[in-house]
Amino acid sequence: MSETLAFGNGGWVFFLKDGVRAFVRFEKHDRRLEPVEVLAWAHDRPLAQTDFRNIPLVKIAGWVEESREALLARMDLPGPNVRQMANDSFVRAEAARRPRRPSTALKVPAKGPYPAVFYRRVAQRYRR
Repeated sequence: MSETLAFGNGGWVFFLKDGVRAFVRFEKHDRRLEPVEVLAWAHDRPLAQTDFRNIPLVKIAGWVEESREALLARMDLPGPNVRQMANDSFVRAEAARRPRRPSTALKVPAKGPYPAVFYRRVAQRYRR
């Protein structure tokens, strides 16, 4: 399985492996670049715990340290709005996963006992 690593603006690093995308934001602390934020999602399915555990943060941090000048050169440039991208991706995935259903709202009579027609409507809506 191949891994992709790319440096972006604002301290962001992009990592891709097995369809799982991770954006890791680094900040300079003392003399080290440290990961301070991770946003991840899978392209075609919900993100599982194992997917998140398989993001090699220590390995990514090592690669960043080895190529620190590449990241530092872009650290002060405005970065992408990764949170918005992740949110948009989640909203699209949720919309695709949940089929549209017709409204099932019923007007409930003010007080009981409820008439038989009300219960028939409840049964009809329940069967949809």
